[in-house]
Amino acid sequence: MKKSNYLLNPYTIYWIALIPLKGVATKKDAETASKIVSNSKSYFSSSKQSIYTHLPNKEKGNQIIKLLKNKLSKTYKVYLFTDKQFGMASKDGNLKINSTGNLIPLTSKQLKEAVNV
Repeated sequence: MKKSNYLLNPYTIYWIALIPLKGVATKKDAETASKIVSNSKSYFSSSKQSIYTHLPNKEKGNQIIKLLKNKLSKTYKVYLFTDKQFGMASKDGNLKINSTGNLIPLTSKQLKEAVNV
């Protein structure tokens, strides 16, 4: 059996969270995001509070954010964070991204870099 040289690194894999500025996220927007992120499924939280997807690196995340502009039916605040941060979700972070109440501990730089799409 051939062993892969590719190692998954929680500091280089990124997530994008789309949080609606008003109301709840729409299923149509989740589907649109999935189409834009062609090789990845966008996850639509059951409470409709967010849409999120994972990406191979930060550069791809920034490209996807640019592609999402003016393509969604609502305005969303977009946060970009690492897989490690996603795994550190707790009740006392500062970004709610799913129905279980888990929160992602974002840095002050990540909060400043958040954009509206």
